[in-house]
Amino acid sequence: MMAGTSPAITALPGGGYEVAFQAHSGSLWSVGADNHGDWGQPMKAGTSPAIAGLADGSYQVAYQLSDGLVRSTGPDYGYESTVLSMRPGTSPSITGIEW
Repeated sequence: MMAGTSPAITALPGGGYEVAFQAHSGSLWSVGADNHGDWGQPMKAGTSPAIAGLADGSYQVAYQLSDGLVRSTGPDYGYESTVLSMRPGTSPSITGIEW
């Protein structure tokens, strides 16, 4: 993990867990039941991702890209970019809701 960051963990409805973190390379990683590994997404230094388990058994990760924009991703959802930027040193949070 990158120094000065924290991992995020979520339980998955179907069992197991997933952990998201900023790797020492600065890239978003996740490990656990899905064991995705390196997402290839550069994170802003000093920020941490957030993760939420979803009712369909998957998960979604929110994080700050290296350019300061907020992005979310999950194993079946691709990359959802926003036009919202975050202040340096801040991290997003996310929650899963049942529809």
